Amino acid sequence: MLRLNKKIIMGIVLLLVLSILGGCKSKPPEGVGQEFYDDMISASEELIKTIRIAKIITLSDNDILKTKNYTRICEYNKYEYDSLTLVEQNILNAINDLYFTSVLYYDDIYNDIGRKDVYKKDIKKLAKTFSNLMGIELDANKILLE
Repeated sequence: MLRLNKKIIMGIVLLLVLSILGGCKSKPPEGVGQEFYDDMISASEELIKTIRIAKIITLSDNDILKTKNYTRICEYNKYEYDSLTLVEQNILNAINDLYFTSVLYYDDIYNDIGRKDVYKKDIKKLAKTFSNLMGIELDANKILLE
């Protein structure tokens, strides 16, 4: 009897672990396709990675705007925008603006144009918008290296 209880308990524990692991894959919010969602997650991660690497080397607009994922964002804008849902269009606009504003922010830091605080505020707002639309947490401080 004790042996049967252990097997049942182990089975329940295994089932719980598998259900937790199976639920870890990011699911897109309603109105967002899985491929688009995965592309946008990848784009947001690449933006942070590019900026983190650029802290060590010189950051130019090419570092951010010539990445593979930004190219994909441009392709969505150019070829697929009209076929996207309204939610997807809003997500695309937010990540596109986030990339571009990040370039302006770092350009201001290196060239002391004097609009750094404005761009910083815009990046925080865009990161929040992107987060809300995607149902994830994109930390603006990672983009701002704070």
